[in-house]
Amino acid sequence: MVKKPTLSYKNFDAACIIVNLLIYRLFTRIPTLFPKTAGTAAALSAGFSAILAFVMIFLIVAVFLRIPRINILDVAESAFGVLGRKIFALLILLYLFTSAIVTLGEFSELTKLISFPTAPIAFCALFFTIAATVGVFGGFSAISRLHRLFVPATALVLFVIVISTLWNADFSNLFPVLGRGAESVFGKGISGIIMHTDILLLFLITPSDKRSHKSKNTVLVPVLFGLFTVVAVIFAFTVRIPYPVSAEGQFPIYLLLKEIHYGRFFQRIDAILLIVATLCGMLYLAFNLFFFTDILKSDFGVSDARPCILPVALTIFFSSAGVKFIPAEFLEVLLFCSGFALWGVFLLVILFMKVGRKQLNEKT
Repeated sequence: MVKKPTLSYKNFDAACIIVNLLIYRLFTRIPTLFPKTAGTAAALSAGFSAILAFVMIFLIVAVFLRIPRINILDVAESAFGVLGRKIFALLILLYLFTSAIVTLGEFSELTKLISFPTAPIAFCALFFTIAATVGVFGGFSAISRLHRLFVPATALVLFVIVISTLWNADFSNLFPVLGRGAESVFGKGISGIIMHTDILLLFLITPSDKRSHKSKNTVLVPVLFGLFTVVAVIFAFTVRIPYPVSAEGQFPIYLLLKEIHYGRFFQRIDAILLIVATLCGMLYLAFNLFFFTDILKSDFGVSDARPCILPVALTIFFSSAGVKFIPAEFLEVLLFCSGFALWGVFLLVILFMKVGRKQLNEKT
């Protein structure tokens, strides 16, 4: 019997994990997807994708939380058998691996941009890799506690940046309201859901408490908070950085930071951003690496996940900042394809969950 990572869905640790899974990509270049597709309607497009993500998460939570003490892979097995579970696990591994490479590269570049402009990218990536690896060796309980310590500070800094940016905002940057047209906002804008795909990883955690109506609410409230934070930052970015500058592929959060001035005695706020961005990225990479190795153990016959941690971490490091044998364009396409596939398969698994409810109840 494989021991599963468990967590009470009703505690603060779970809420912090949910928030970090939703906001960590704000420190990457991926938010520029919104101005690229929607132009001046970037905030509207971000709001649309957030609503779409919340509706799908609501459907998943409403069904998933009816059955006690199982994770999403157990649900997949009940609905589609052992082979279906294996295929689903492979898709999750593909997404985790791709997302880890992209995340490590993006956070390393942001760190280099802020504090180490002359250092090689591998130098910055090494710190993230070491921190994430140490975190995974500490176990899932340590990772969840670290979220509780650092995520509230990250969220606070993001809202300070938003409020400071709006103080001298130019709201004419929001016009025309539909930007490049309704098709771009509500059609191509669907691609923005990739910002929120990582929230699905929450369901790899087996709840340690019995499912209840209260559990559903304690999941959905931090989901709403995380989605609101994302939209708020995109809105601030839109009203402060005019289009088409906002679509040039630079780090949105870094551009916003350069627009904030608190006077001559407090000018190094980039140091604060660097700290929270670093912590945010390290927490996600530790979470990602933990579940990558945990799935290897639970679904692919690896007797002990710990010996796999270092090789997987080194593979991610060299794929992102070392030899770079995977082209960036291919990684981006792979991230989007695996991310959208993950949404589709999650909804499909939930749709057919009733088929195996009896088996699940017997198992639990």
